[in-house]
Amino acid sequence: NDGGDMVNSVALETVVGVTAANLFSRAAFTGAAFTLGDHFDKIVAIAVHSIVYKRMVDKDDFTFERPSTVDPNIPITAGGNVPYFLGKRVVVDDTMPVVAGNVSGYKYISALFGEGVIGYGENLPLVPVEVYRRPDQGNGGGVEQIWERKSMIIQPFGYKFLSAAVAGQSPTLAECANAANWDRVVERKNIPLSFLITNG
Repeated sequence: NDGGDMVNSVALETVVGVTAANLFSRAAFTGAAFTLGDHFDKIVAIAVHSIVYKRMVDKDDFTFERPSTVDPNIPITAGGNVPYFLGKRVVVDDTMPVVAGNVSGYKYISALFGEGVIGYGENLPLVPVEVYRRPDQGNGGGVEQIWERKSMIIQPFGYKFLSAAVAGQSPTLAECANAANWDRVVERKNIPLSFLITNG
């Protein structure tokens, strides 16, 4: 959706012919960061798979800061220090997407993001709390069950969700994952998010 202008892909669809140009590098990183144009400096962190992180470690292109100088909620590595790549925090997570190539091998998707790119909120559902009593349980004393419901809202900044595509009261995970259900409504460079696709 929106022309793929938030993605820098240097990956091949096969392991044959993969070179350093198809792996994580400074040039690949800046290619993704500069999809934001002159707002490239809004990127504050990058999330990568451990395979990509190994490549970053092999290139020895890090700086490390002690946890006392950064956010205590950030995962730490390298003997207790927080890794940074070109001044951006590095988050290592093996749940980052790994996609099979069309021929062979794998493509690793890394996410570059800035502050406030994902909004979160809660709304009251139609019936937030209700009590259900089962008189036939509890050895004749009965049992009461309390049902509590929450409506959690997650929204990427700069996008609207096309609710006409939703079959039920709220979207399913599959409907949220469908790119056709989202439409960007602000200028590309105002969204502090981009993706880098490499072969490792």
